[in-house]
Amino acid sequence: MEEKTLLEYWLVLYRRRLVILLVIISSMAAALVFSNTIPPTYEAKAVCFIPQFPAVGTLSLPTSEKSLARSPQMPSPTEEPNAPYIGILKSRSIAEFIQKEFPHKKVGELLKRDLDFVVSNEYLIEIYARDRDSVKSAGIANAYVKYLNKIVNSHSLTTMKKNQLIMEQEIKSTKASLAQARQRLQTFQKRHNIAALEEETRQLISQKMDFQSKHEATEVEQQENERKIAALKVALAKEGSLFEQSDLVITSPLLEQLREVRAEVDRKLAGLKAHIHESHPDFIDLKEQHAQIEKSIINEIKRIVNSQIKAPDTFYEETRQQLVGLFVEKERIQSSLEAYRIVIAGIDRRTQKIPELAAQHDSLEMEVKRYRALLQTLENNLEEVKIQCIRDLQSVVMVDEAVPPPKPAFPVLWLNLLVSASAGLIAGILYCFFLNYIEQTKGDRILILLRTLEKAKRV
Repeated sequence: MEEKTLLEYWLVLYRRRLVILLVIISSMAAALVFSNTIPPTYEAKAVCFIPQFPAVGTLSLPTSEKSLARSPQMPSPTEEPNAPYIGILKSRSIAEFIQKEFPHKKVGELLKRDLDFVVSNEYLIEIYARDRDSVKSAGIANAYVKYLNKIVNSHSLTTMKKNQLIMEQEIKSTKASLAQARQRLQTFQKRHNIAALEEETRQLISQKMDFQSKHEATEVEQQENERKIAALKVALAKEGSLFEQSDLVITSPLLEQLREVRAEVDRKLAGLKAHIHESHPDFIDLKEQHAQIEKSIINEIKRIVNSQIKAPDTFYEETRQQLVGLFVEKERIQSSLEAYRIVIAGIDRRTQKIPELAAQHDSLEMEVKRYRALLQTLENNLEEVKIQCIRDLQSVVMVDEAVPPPKPAFPVLWLNLLVSASAGLIAGILYCFFLNYIEQTKGDRILILLRTLEKAKRV
């Protein structure tokens, strides 16, 4: 079979041009009937985006002034961050939300046929919804934006609710810990009289310096007393040669007992003076006891002196009386020194305890402050969480709200006619070639048929 040229093909089509025209007209007529028969489908488009940095303004925290500052909300400049949101839009859960709002739609239709989600070149999410009703198509597109915002916020809201429960438990525990810390601090203050610790320190230092001064002055007085006793003993020894040998009694058991009692009272007075005021009843009682003992000592000394007088008007008797008085003074000085040493030692012990008590007090105060600050922070955070829970947060920004389209997206008459004309042209050309092939092979088929009949007759 010879190969045909392009011209021969053109001639074949030209001879059967009416057939081609008839096929095209038939195809367009069918498309016209189809376009006018099937119900129209409308397509609505909604455009939205999820900000790259969502606005999470605080309302009650100390940083709220900075957090509430306005800033432009822009989409992410890449496609990858939008992939999870496209996945949420294609999920069955959001389709079920839409189906509840638009019962005429089936979940399968929403997932496969009637929805398209596209990330545009400007990194915006475009939602295309198709329906036989133009108003419902726009409603479906806008509902997807609404439920996308709801699903995104529901996860953060669930986290906020959990945080709220945790914070409420922490606040309850912190309040109990703060109450215990305050109780420990108050107990420590009462036990150690810490209310005026600094004032007590100053008073102890002042008292110690006062008692040390008195102690030093008493030591000087003791030295002077010993010097006088030594001098009077020498003078008394010289004067004694003028008198007959006799015993010089300058003491007695009662006097010794009175001296011991007076020394004990002196120690108590010195000890109380470091802790209480002189107008205190206990201090006044001790002063009265001291005066009574002094009076008893003086009476006993007079009795001893009077009982041992050698010659009342002599120098010897005067010297002896002076010596007795110095011995009495010596006992008083020694008891005073002992009392001062005891008081100073007590002040030293109290002073040494003050730094340790101050450190313990500071530690307890720091614990109270720490719990108070923690409680304040937790209460502020809880208040902020409650505000955020009732706040209508918009995680999805609507750029273009879908509106009911004025014209259907399908069928499009001119597009259907154009496609049907193109299809009719191709079908007409193929049909012409088919008819030409049948004409050219008609003789060969008849010859084959005749040969077949002759063979049949022979048989």
